Amino acid sequence: MATTRGFTAFVLLLIAFQISTGELGIHSMGELTASIARHRLTDAQFSADMSWSTPDLKNQTIQTELADVTNHPVFGLSDVQSAVERVYLKTGTSYESHAHPRGSETIFVESGSLLTNLRFEGMQKQRVVRLTLSRGHVTVFPQGLPHSLTCASDAGCMYVSFFNTADPGLTAAPLFF
Repeated sequence: MATTRGFTAFVLLLIAFQISTGELGIHSMGELTASIARHRLTDAQFSADMSWSTPDLKNQTIQTELADVTNHPVFGLSDVQSAVERVYLKTGTSYESHAHPRGSETIFVESGSLLTNLRFEGMQKQRVVRLTLSRGHVTVFPQGLPHSLTCASDAGCMYVSFFNTADPGLTAAPLFF
């Protein structure tokens, strides 16, 4: 009996060591455990360069750069699950009404004056929250709720969106019924 317990303890210790060193992959819902997946990433894969010295808009009114699981695996780790998007809007340009069915969005304004609209159903009627955000301001758009953004400053607007999931989704959604 003591030999069996000793052997079982040894096997469990060996399995734990193999898991911690990445020699033995334990899959959870078809994915590697976060610990093993992290160890397989290179140092460079833990960051994303989203810097623009000057937005390059030539014939466009919106410029975006998205860091998510499709181009940066670290954002898809089971213990990270997020995405980041940097957006530049020309003066007067709107990011039309839309919603993210699988995640919430937090906006941080880097520059300019940004008009935002958020629609939701209240206790008695529909409500639209309208805000004017400037440099340093933050707002949150809850999962699935329609929202829009418009640049109201003369020099354009730049903001960063943080999503609480690796794939928030994007759907057109009217602000008004």
